[in-house]
Amino acid sequence: MSEGRVENLIIVGGGPAGYTAALYAARAELQPLVIEGFQWGGQLQNTTDVENYPGYPEGIMGPEMMTDFRKQAERFGTRFITDDTTELRLTDGDIHEVVVGKETHRARAVILAMGAEPKRLGIPGEIELHGAGVSTCGVCDGAFFKGEDVA
Repeated sequence: MSEGRVENLIIVGGGPAGYTAALYAARAELQPLVIEGFQWGGQLQNTTDVENYPGYPEGIMGPEMMTDFRKQAERFGTRFITDDTTELRLTDGDIHEVVVGKETHRARAVILAMGAEPKRLGIPGEIELHGAGVSTCGVCDGAFFKGEDVA
């Protein structure tokens, strides 16, 4: 950490919300720093056809979409750290600290965009059949099962 350096904005999370926040912040010349984690792109890195997002009339693969989001944020000056946040020290109106391994990054503002992780049932076949009939997102995948019996 540079003792004197204080970022305008640190965004914790490298999925769609984090990259969108970075795009807007970078265009506003805030020079955001995104701590995107090792699994940058979030759950969309594990998603095949994304058909329910505007701007992609033929659909798009999740990893390709996240690459597009990341490139667009980077084009306007977003900086990235591809590592996991290990600690947050948020304050009430003072300088915040985001720890990544042994590095501490300081910022005037922090956006937490860490996404979600589906809750699994822990039943046999759930992991092996994910994406082949087992889904964790009814809104995302419901159209694939139109007219079928589902549980």
